[in-house]
Amino acid sequence: MTLRIQRLAVSQLWTLVLLLLPGNIVVAQRNDAAAGLSFSALAQARRSVMVPGSKGILKAQVRNEADNTRNGSLVATVVGYPEYENVRPFSLSPGESRDIEIYVYLPSDLNEEFFEIEVVLKHFESGQEVLIQRGDEPIRERIRCALRRQGADAPLVAIALDEPAPLQPHWFWPQPGEVIHETYEAVLAARIDSGHSREMISFDVDGLPLKAQDWDNVDLLVLADARYLEDFTAVAAVRRFINQGGRVWVMLDRVDCAQIAPLLGPKQLCQEIDAVELHEFTVEILDGSTPLPTEERQVSVERAVRMKRVLQDGGVETHRIRGWPAVIKMPIGRGELILTTLEVRGWTEFRTEQISDDPNHQSTLKMREWAKTFAFDIGTPHVDSKTAIRPDYPIHHLGIQVLPKSWVTAALGTFCLVLCCLAIWRLWLGNLVPATFATPLISLLVAIVLLVARNGSQMGKQEAVAKLQFVEASDGGMGVEVKEYAAVKLDRVHDMQLDYAADGWAIAPQASQSGVQRLITRDFANWALHNSAWPAGVWRYQTQFTADVPPQVVSAVVDEQGCRLEIPPELPGPVEDTVLSWVPGDPMLCSVGDLGLRVNESVSIGNRRWIDASIMSAEQQRRLGVYRELFGAQEAPAMRSSSLYGWTPLWTGPKWKPEMPSKGSALVCLPVRLTRPTAGQLLRIPHGLIQLRQSQTETGKTSAFDDRTGRWRPAQSISMDRVFQFVLPPELLPIDFDQLRFELDLRAPNRTVQINVPTNGEEVELATLSGPSIPWTTTVTDAKVLKEFVDGVLEVRVRVGDRQDIASGDGTQIVAWTIDHFHVSATGHHSP
Repeated sequence: MTLRIQRLAVSQLWTLVLLLLPGNIVVAQRNDAAAGLSFSALAQARRSVMVPGSKGILKAQVRNEADNTRNGSLVATVVGYPEYENVRPFSLSPGESRDIEIYVYLPSDLNEEFFEIEVVLKHFESGQEVLIQRGDEPIRERIRCALRRQGADAPLVAIALDEPAPLQPHWFWPQPGEVIHETYEAVLAARIDSGHSREMISFDVDGLPLKAQDWDNVDLLVLADARYLEDFTAVAAVRRFINQGGRVWVMLDRVDCAQIAPLLGPKQLCQEIDAVELHEFTVEILDGSTPLPTEERQVSVERAVRMKRVLQDGGVETHRIRGWPAVIKMPIGRGELILTTLEVRGWTEFRTEQISDDPNHQSTLKMREWAKTFAFDIGTPHVDSKTAIRPDYPIHHLGIQVLPKSWVTAALGTFCLVLCCLAIWRLWLGNLVPATFATPLISLLVAIVLLVARNGSQMGKQEAVAKLQFVEASDGGMGVEVKEYAAVKLDRVHDMQLDYAADGWAIAPQASQSGVQRLITRDFANWALHNSAWPAGVWRYQTQFTADVPPQVVSAVVDEQGCRLEIPPELPGPVEDTVLSWVPGDPMLCSVGDLGLRVNESVSIGNRRWIDASIMSAEQQRRLGVYRELFGAQEAPAMRSSSLYGWTPLWTGPKWKPEMPSKGSALVCLPVRLTRPTAGQLLRIPHGLIQLRQSQTETGKTSAFDDRTGRWRPAQSISMDRVFQFVLPPELLPIDFDQLRFELDLRAPNRTVQINVPTNGEEVELATLSGPSIPWTTTVTDAKVLKEFVDGVLEVRVRVGDRQDIASGDGTQIVAWTIDHFHVSATGHHSP
């Protein structure tokens, strides 16, 4: 009897403990029949990729067997990480069965090759979550998943291809060796030949994903079926993916040009003329790769291959066939749209020998020799893809101490000790005055007061949230994506929830020291991040969401004073500390003047001075750190072209419950549209509006300059003889030039440098420099040179000769040359 009483007392004690736990989760002894909900299957979604620090997607089959509507939730946790819960609430009608998707956060420190995810079924009753049990065990399922290391086999390709070709009748010749699904095998061949595996994500069954987070781990999407572009929502998702740094390869031999029009930028065009069938052709390669002999660029096939002939504007042609583009690259936002017009059989041939014994690195087809350059190109991850930063900006806003207390104590103590020693020394000399001891005593008293005040002030003690928002509008200004990097300061444990009703997500990467972090995904545009016991102290979190705002486009006007910018009025506040990035590699600072925002050419951005201010405030110092991290380093991603960067007040986004004071700013990236000037107007065109690129008429490229980023390599040791082009914005043409101003910041010790302009078979010399070490500038009014720029493209040849000191015995030393920038600005009148 006594034993039964003891067991009953222990049971009641545990019940009381569970009821006192934070949160509203109650464990109840129920069975699935009583709750009416059953949970029968669990699988990984076809489009899901398990990458640490990202989100995986599971599919669960749930059924309501009750006679009334039931509300429940699926709660998923990675085994071994109980501090992260992923909740998917749902509601089922009587007899309804549904496949429900669950987004699961994968901790960044997950390092096992295989791991397990457990999903339990819960039922809502009286506003509480009740764990449903079958007998004595909760209803749960486990799934074993393979972890994919980010970057281990990049880029990850997603495919949305056409239906496999039907089997040919028995009399069709030739039967042996035919490929049923040519587009799929061609993509496989490109991956294998570029050194990657067969691993790809298929969107063929479920269609293109609509949520932004579904694209997080994808670098390249291959589209070979027009059906995927018939849904406006799917087109918007693809456009957003490109703007955020993704790449999309569209096979135009299977997709109409009219269907990709919504993906193109405002100044881009792709128009179909007709289609031809080819048995023999020679490919012309214009991408600057190592020239191939003619026989490796010739293709002869028995069954004709189809090719669309198109006209394009705003893109770069890397391959041509009979004068028509075969590959076109369209830069859009941070990403790229890749268009191919030749049927895949023209790119591939049967593989006679596999390059690996691993079946995961084998394919039926291989890329032809001329097409391997294309395969390597799409097999290289886009450097701008999924740009991410880890700024200290939010932490600095919260006022976290940057100087240890011991340092302050040591400094003050040393100061007082020196004064005391000085007093003793004066006493030993016999020169004693009252101030001898008064001074160290007063200093000691002041030091004690400072230490007490420091310990009591605790800068940033007030609970608050500090945010850095990176706001990026699409090229057309329609869609606005916001990435929010934030930190929260709490002085005690809180029950807090972050809510938002739009497409997006949130996650606090570090493990909670108390409570359980719950990522609640209610539906497509309704989610929350909750913890009933957020820990005290400072912790970071990240969010990403879509802002519902009017189109955000900046208008640029060129006049006799330079370039003036007109900011859209719908922004949360004035734009400060702005940088105009019109062409790659030549951003320009902007200043506020009497007539608004103007480009300031007097301040160079080459010395990493991203803020135009003689004395910077604390906020500007924080902004300067963000600019340097994003764009300052040589290996940093390139700034978006035709865009304005600046700082505004925080945009409306997810809010905490209970509310907390917010600090911080938003770094915005808005598209810029250049307004056509009036006839006869005097124009002063700053160098930041004139693009520098390598000549499109020459084969091969120099490694010293990158067209895409507009950056020069830090150092080169070999000589260079290349033709570069300065390209004027088409909106400013036609124009009669009055003068051109060239500026070249070049350091080439022991070398001779020549700068010439080719004109009608001869070259006009601009300068010959011997061992230059300081910037060179010149103003050109020569009619021959000005005439070459009339069509908006001016070619300039730069020759950096071999070293001249090799004969003196210094030939074993590496003496490098480097170019910091090469600019041209222009003055002229707009022609009618």
